[in-house]
Amino acid sequence: METTILKAASLALKDPIIEFRLLGGMSNYTYVVKSEGKLYTVRILGEHADKFVWRHEEKYHLQFFEKLGITSHTIYFDDQTGVKVSEFIEGQILSHINPLDHLEEVANLLHTIHDAKLQSNYDYQLFERLDQYEKINHHLTKEYFDLKNEMIHLYQSHYSKYPHVLIHGDAQPSNFIIGKDKNYIVDFEFSGNNDPYYDLACFGNIDFSHALALLEVYLKKKPTNEALKRLYYYRIFQCLQWHLVAKFKHEVGMSETLKIPFDKASLKYLHLALSLKERYDLID
Repeated sequence: METTILKAASLALKDPIIEFRLLGGMSNYTYVVKSEGKLYTVRILGEHADKFVWRHEEKYHLQFFEKLGITSHTIYFDDQTGVKVSEFIEGQILSHINPLDHLEEVANLLHTIHDAKLQSNYDYQLFERLDQYEKINHHLTKEYFDLKNEMIHLYQSHYSKYPHVLIHGDAQPSNFIIGKDKNYIVDFEFSGNNDPYYDLACFGNIDFSHALALLEVYLKKKPTNEALKRLYYYRIFQCLQWHLVAKFKHEVGMSETLKIPFDKASLKYLHLALSLKERYDLID
């Protein structure tokens, strides 16, 4: 792996030397390297990573977030191979500390994105995305399809009314960096036009209570029941999405090769989606 990283880094850097690997994420490999006294991050794709995101869209979206001044500068991006080389950001990765201690910083970053009201050429396309993920899976359950159909109905009857803007699309704590003088957000693989509440729901990737706490800070007031249901709605969708991703990874043997039980993760996401839907239904 280190040989592959150095080869990728050499496409943009002179005599790179590996410093350390950045842990987190299960689809890609990211290392910090040094070149001519400066640090950079180098990302290469993991196995089957191209099944779930589209690199030409990621490359297109990077220009927006760099102009907003909230992410690192990318110096090399190959949208065919997915190799990406960026300037390294000094700071604490939010998932390595307590996310609840930095809700204001997260809310401010997300407002910078959402309030800019940028429009992409690409929509996130919630259910079309699920359709594509379903095509590479087998033996999906009736529970999954029943819940998906409920979500489609709710979207068509209610949630489609909310305006869409360019969002981050994967705003979980591991993608926020708390710097000494400035804060950043990274990883734009899932960016596109979508409801801003999608980002708020992503923040609950590890613990949904974090998303609930962020919602109040983001709104600067106690959320209404309508706002709560909107947050729950998008977290339910995300659980269905990650259910399909994890199921595929298990089916192609990645549980064994990576020593990660993707079969259990897949079931966990489906059960969580069903549980969240029960809680959604209890909100008046």
